[in-house]
Amino acid sequence: MLLNNLYTIQSSFGSESKISCEVLLNSSHPIFEGHFPDIPIVPGVVFLQVVKEIFENHLQMTLFLEEAKSLKFLDFVNPKEIDKLEIKINYAPMEASHFKVQASITSDRATHFKMNANYKNNIN
Repeated sequence: MLLNNLYTIQSSFGSESKISCEVLLNSSHPIFEGHFPDIPIVPGVVFLQVVKEIFENHLQMTLFLEEAKSLKFLDFVNPKEIDKLEIKINYAPMEASHFKVQASITSDRATHFKMNANYKNNIN
C-alpha cells in the first residue's frame, strides 16, 4: 500500500458516483532513488495503484483490476517539481460487484494520466 507512505490524502470528497482527492507526494520516498535518482519521476504503475487505493478506500472493499480498457500516460510527474496531484474518479456499478471506472490524475500544470477500466470486488 502506498497511502501514507508515497502519498498522503490532503482532501477528499466522494459521492455515489464520483471521488475527488488532492494528494501530496513524498518526494523522499525510496522509489525515486531508482526511478530515476537525478530526475525522479512517478512510475506509471504507481498511478494505477493510487487510483485503486483511493477507490478501495472510498468503497471500503478490496478490488481487483479486471480490465484496463485505456491507459494514457500523458505527462511525467517529477515529485521535486510537482508534489500535489488531484485524482478524479467517476464510477458506476455494472453487474454484481463490478465497477466501470474513469479516472484522471492532474496537477496545476497538466493532465498526467487518464484511464478507463473495470474493477471487481475481490471476494473469493
